[in-house]
Amino acid sequence: MSKQTTSLPPLQAQVFNLLNSNPTTPLSTFELRRHGIASPSQAISKLKNRGIVIERQLRPATDDAGVTHDRVAHYSLKGWL
Repeated sequence: MSKQTTSLPPLQAQVFNLLNSNPTTPLSTFELRRHGIASPSQAISKLKNRGIVIERQLRPATDDAGVTHDRVAHYSLKGWL
């Protein structure tokens, strides 16, 4: 059986690699933005459209200004379809 590969555009590859680098700890929208991802939800959506399974949890998080937000998306990589 041959191994199927796919290539991702640079921004999607960066998000995928960030999520894959620590699979036990979900990354928040704020953390992804600190890594240069201007629109994390858009990048996540594009990855999901490619068949990558990403779980989203909404929970409190504090931004860089020290303000706590109640419903911030936290993403974790779960696998492929």
